[in-house]
Amino acid sequence: GGAWSHPDVPLDSVGARMTTLSTCRTTLGFGPDRVCFLTDVEGNFEYFLAFVELSEALSLMSTDGADGAVDLELAEGWVFVFGGGAVDKGGAVGGSIRVARSLVALKHKYPQRVCLLVGNRDITKMRISSELTAAQLADERLDRAVGPDWVPEGRRVSPLAFLKALCAADELGGGGGGGGSGGGGGGGRRGIGVG
Repeated sequence: GGAWSHPDVPLDSVGARMTTLSTCRTTLGFGPDRVCFLTDVEGNFEYFLAFVELSEALSLMSTDGADGAVDLELAEGWVFVFGGGAVDKGGAVGGSIRVARSLVALKHKYPQRVCLLVGNRDITKMRISSELTAAQLADERLDRAVGPDWVPEGRRVSPLAFLKALCAADELGGGGGGGGSGGGGGGGRRGIGVG
């Protein structure tokens, strides 16, 4: 594969923000410490806590954080590197926000010994706020968008038609909303067909 590019983000600004473990060591002066590395938690808070429990470097001090974050301690002589993939679907409890807040709290507590890298899932989730602006949610934009590729082409509908059908089903007591990623009330990857 070639160099990554995006029409709205100049490649030089992406390169300026990217970092590697060697950059963390050089910039932050980590030295020859032992490295604890975790990646791809994807919002699964239970997995995150299980990793902490097995880790020689991290200890769970408290789960009483008002914002959902846990208080972690990083043992002397260790550097913690998170390789990205903090957010996504999550697990049964907590999820992406608790994982992200816990990682940021750890970084604030040990700024010279914690390096947080941003992964592809983290980047795609960050753009959601720009996609949920009034301009992006205007009826004419939602009506022009192509339906999801996992729905057979003959049954695809625009996001606007899907939302209207979903609202109509809710008004009739048919449910169907709020399931997220395929669970709960029938949301997720189901398609509302045409005819």
